[in-house]
Amino acid sequence: MTQQPSYDVKAFLRFNPSTFLFAAVGIEKSWGGEQTATDGRFAVAGLPVVIPQPNMSIGKDDFLRGHFQFQIPLAQDFTVAGDVFHDFEATGGFKENIGVEIRLAKFFFPQPRAK
Repeated sequence: MTQQPSYDVKAFLRFNPSTFLFAAVGIEKSWGGEQTATDGRFAVAGLPVVIPQPNMSIGKDDFLRGHFQFQIPLAQDFTVAGDVFHDFEATGGFKENIGVEIRLAKFFFPQPRAK
């Protein structure tokens, strides 16, 4: 199995009205990463026949994806964030009509030193 290099580029426009609160829209482009099965062979169990197979492309994962991201603080040290995305085009893999990711974050701030 071999894999070609893959590339991913993202660009976002982000609005940050206060600490830990933001909304962003962005675009993501991924390409490359073609996987190829190499040195394959076909063998029937119990028979001495082995047939070599040519190298075969298994696939790649190219896509153009739009994002809407947000983060909302629930407490001074805890936030919930999300990413809603849509694939405008996809080659290989699955085309995501609408995808959602939710993240929870707990922040651990250092304690102030005693005087």
